[in-house]
Amino acid sequence: MSEARDYPRIPREVTVEVIKLAYPMDAKGGESVFSVNIAQNGICFLSETKYDLGDILNLRIDLKGLRRFVKNVPSLLDDSLVKAPLSVIAKVAWVKVSDTKNMFEVGVSFEDVDGVEHKALISYLNSLSTATS
Repeated sequence: MSEARDYPRIPREVTVEVIKLAYPMDAKGGESVFSVNIAQNGICFLSETKYDLGDILNLRIDLKGLRRFVKNVPSLLDDSLVKAPLSVIAKVAWVKVSDTKNMFEVGVSFEDVDGVEHKALISYLNSLSTATS
């Protein structure tokens, strides 16, 4: 079975903070995981948690160097934004058992990303794919 992808996946291991958005909210908060790959419309990460298809997640993705692609006034005036992670709302598209013991690979699609940050993400990913080709 062939998987059709709208955008190329770029292998990239970065820290991702994951919080499942559900009522009632989990008292323990979220978890910190590592990504496997990323594209402009989604990300795959490894997790000890088995999420369900359709779960809605709040992700904070720590992409070093992303902020240099953000073209807006607040990012120029506020130094604290330089290290701010990319924040997105995502929906679980698929889950499978990982080759890594007691882990799951979780693929999510980005459902809500700030327009300026999404443009920055596309430029960031394009710079990575250019650097690796």
